[in-house]
Amino acid sequence: MHDLWTNIQKELREGKDSFVIQVRDAWLNKPTLEEAVADHLLRTLAQADITEDFLHRLAGQADPAWTDSFEVDLRAYFDRDFAIQSYLEVLLLSRGFMAVSAHRLAHVLWQSGQRLSAQWINRRVAELWGIDLHPAARIGRGLVIDHGMGTVV
Repeated sequence: MHDLWTNIQKELREGKDSFVIQVRDAWLNKPTLEEAVADHLLRTLAQADITEDFLHRLAGQADPAWTDSFEVDLRAYFDRDFAIQSYLEVLLLSRGFMAVSAHRLAHVLWQSGQRLSAQWINRRVAELWGIDLHPAARIGRGLVIDHGMGTVV
């Protein structure tokens, strides 16, 4: 499975699209897919009063298992969404993938008793992507929510 991250890094290095060139360095300096996805997710969730640094600390204190499903989820999106042309496209553009990834963090926070933090992530995901996955909800690996606008679980 390590090959997937190697392939994504190759896509990043060879990408000619201006968007890929803009995000290339932020992604390529991550040693694993899990670190790259987590970093991108936390940067995206951050806002003025809840900073990226705070979110990194929060995620660092959470059960690291929250990142275990990233690769399975990523492959599921690529395999099941006919419009997706590359894994990089899922990582950079898929609302459903980002919402499910954020839910995984919110869920482990909820389970550890950090319910306000979990609910904040849930609210932020709904603001950004229009998808409401309650932090207590247990979801399996490989869940695909395509466009997801208005989805409530």
